[in-house]
Amino acid sequence: MAGVLKFDREEAVATAMMTFWSQGASNVSVKAFCDQVGITRSSFYNTFGSLDNLFEESLDLYLQDAPAKRLKRTDISALDGIHAMFKVLCKFRASDKAHKGCIVVNGLTELHSLEEGMQLSVLNRVNDTIDAFKQALKTAVENGDLDQDFNVDTTALALETLVIGINTISKVVHKEKELWAIAESTLLGLGIKPSAA
Repeated sequence: MAGVLKFDREEAVATAMMTFWSQGASNVSVKAFCDQVGITRSSFYNTFGSLDNLFEESLDLYLQDAPAKRLKRTDISALDGIHAMFKVLCKFRASDKAHKGCIVVNGLTELHSLEEGMQLSVLNRVNDTIDAFKQALKTAVENGDLDQDFNVDTTALALETLVIGINTISKVVHKEKELWAIAESTLLGLGIKPSAA
């Protein structure tokens, strides 16, 4: 029957995600992906529209359980949420035996090589995390956990820089304890102290 998909769409997106993640987004072509999953180019374009769209869907899949979601927890303080987010990030990176880093950060490091649509996808995800940090820090200020004159904007950028740094150094430093030591010392240096402290 014409127009019926001959492959599992969700499985194809999962395959694409792993390919973008391990090979780099700039190294993936429509032809290579079609050969990998065994579909025709027409099936690809009928299903996804473009490689940019497939990359966007791959990022959505990758970020379904992203560490940054801990920033929106309501059962703990905003500052505890930031610490929880980095603890999970360090655990994730240490558990990846292939040491692939983060697909978003990897995309950021190869940004100049990406098509415009892919660039926008990467930048949007980075800005989403910065905005989440800003909101968490604003909440901490409102709740009195940080001083009223605390520099929310600059600290949010510093926290995103720490995210990028942990994801990058994890390709060399593989132990969760060591990654967390880096993250924790930076957080404390920025004045982001957990409730227990």
